[in-house]
Order: sequence, then structure tokens, then C-alpha cells
Amino acid sequence: MLKITQPLLKKRLIGKIPLWGQGKHSAAPENILQQDSQTDADAQMYPQAPIHRIQKGKTKRPFFFLHGSVTGKPLYCFTLARTLGREQPFYALDTYQYTKGQKKPLTFEAVAAEHVKAICSVQPEGPYLLGGFCNGAYAAYEVAHQLQAQGQEVELLVLISPIQPSSLPKKIHRTLQGLGKLFHLSKHMQLLAFMYMRHMLRHIYRMLLPAHDPRVADFSSVLALDPRLDHMFPPTTALFKDYINPFTWLLCGYKMRYHPKHIEFIWSAADTGEKKLWDTIRYDPDPAIIPGNHLDCVTNEITLLATHMKTSIERVQAQLPALIPSTASN
Repeated sequence: MLKITQPLLKKRLIGKIPLWGQGKHSAAPENILQQDSQTDADAQMYPQAPIHRIQKGKTKRPFFFLHGSVTGKPLYCFTLARTLGREQPFYALDTYQYTKGQKKPLTFEAVAAEHVKAICSVQPEGPYLLGGFCNGAYAAYEVAHQLQAQGQEVELLVLISPIQPSSLPKKIHRTLQGLGKLFHLSKHMQLLAFMYMRHMLRHIYRMLLPAHDPRVADFSSVLALDPRLDHMFPPTTALFKDYINPFTWLLCGYKMRYHPKHIEFIWSAADTGEKKLWDTIRYDPDPAIIPGNHLDCVTNEITLLATHMKTSIERVQAQLPALIPSTASN
């Protein structure tokens, strides 16, 4: 339901991403996946918005990255961290985790607020360096908004190919909101209706379209999230496992009003048509462009992406004082 094919969406959000770039720049350092006890503690403290220390670094300001992979296994983040340099602290934030029995957030702002808590547990005070890819770029944008509203400085916000929902989910969103007012349906019921409609349409496509059709060819990646999604009407707990379901609903109701002081964009060549939406936030006549499609940003061209990010981060770091040990978690 987004402005890309279903397989591409699922591959980039579900985590079919190699540890290192697949192209000519690929190389893996030793012991990069060693267990980090601090990472485990951070993730357990905020189970709805887990945060992972990818690279400890030294006295530089941490870079917080909302990776956008619903599996919570953002392996490409290790490539980003390595390319930024071993002295650069790097933290990856998972997509929001919907757990059984937990009250579901009904606004995009509420989801971002959990990420803010996780970030502040590592670095209680600004200035902050933030970034995000795909759906994570939208989350990073709202996180920056909330931090600044709290009086904190956000010295850098790097958004990588933030794409918006297409017209169809927006129309469904408006229709369900209208029906909600007419029939006094709660926002939670409207959200459930949206997710069931989207999931039902996907199953109809599976019955009518050939297996190689891009709208159904990668359905196995959906089932990897929860096998119960193989049913047309799975339990609601299974629907929430498919993060793009609630994310699309919440984003349809989100209004971008924040104008960051220090925002930079990196686009895949295939996503440059999305720039128009963001020109109202900050017009950038010459953004960094990554060759290829959306997924290439974090696969074949991962080193090029990291190089662009490094240029921006180092420029900002050079203007900031070193981070004293008491400002961030060890």
C-alpha cells in the first residue's frame, strides 16, 4: 500500500539485508557481532522501543539511528558504524514493538515518545545527532521534534529516503475516520479495521494473482513475522507483528509541522519523487543521491551511504565539545 512494490517494502522493512554490502565495497571486520551486555540492558529497559549499542566509541557525541527493520536485526547498521569510524558511538533503535496486553499507542507522536525515552536513557541532554531510514526517518523526525520541544538541541537530523503512504491508505484512513464519527467507533477500532482490510486485500491478491506477481511474491517474509498471518483473519496480536500495518495507519494521521534547524536528506535515485513533500520542511536543491532503488541504500550502496553520513556527522562533531563521561551511558 506504499508507493513501492510489496516485495521491496517487505525486504527493506523485514530485514533481508546482508551484514555487509553485497557489492564491491563489502568487507567484514572480526568479532563485529560480539555480545554487548549494555545493549541487552538498554533493550530490556525499553521493550517497546529497544535501543542497541552497535559501537561504543569514545568521547564523541553518540549518533542515534532509527533503522526501520521490523525484525530488530539491523545488520547493515554495523557497516554504517564501522565506516563512521571506531571513535564514533553508534546506537540503533528498533521499530516500535507491539506486545500482548500492552496498551496500543494511537498516534505517531506516542510511538516517537517511547524512542525519546530510550535515547535519553543513553544521553540525557543534548545536543543530539539523529538519523533514520525509510519508516525510521519519519520516526527520527518526530523524535527530533519532541526533543526540541523539551528544550534540547538537535544539531543533526539525517533522513534517508523517507517515503509516504500512497493515496489508497490515506483514503481508507479518511473513510474509517468518518465512519468512526458516524458510528462512534474508537480510534483503536478504526486501527483494527484498517489492518484487517489491508491484510484481507493481501490474501485476495494471493488467490487471484500468479505467484511471481510483485504484490504477493514475497509473502513468505510476512509469515516469518508470525505464521498466523497465513490466515485471512488472524488474531490481532499477529497483525501487530506486521509493523507496517499500524505504522501506515498512524502515519496517515500524522501532520508534519516541525521545521528542524539542522536537517539533511539522502535519497535513493528511485525515491527522489518523494522530495516534494519535504520541500515544505526544508528545500534542498542538491541533496545526496544514492544510485539505484530504495533497498540499494542499505545493500549494494551501503558504503556510499555511510560515506555521505560520515561527512555530515564529522562536520557537526567538529563544532561540538567532547562528550563528558557523565553525559552518556558507558
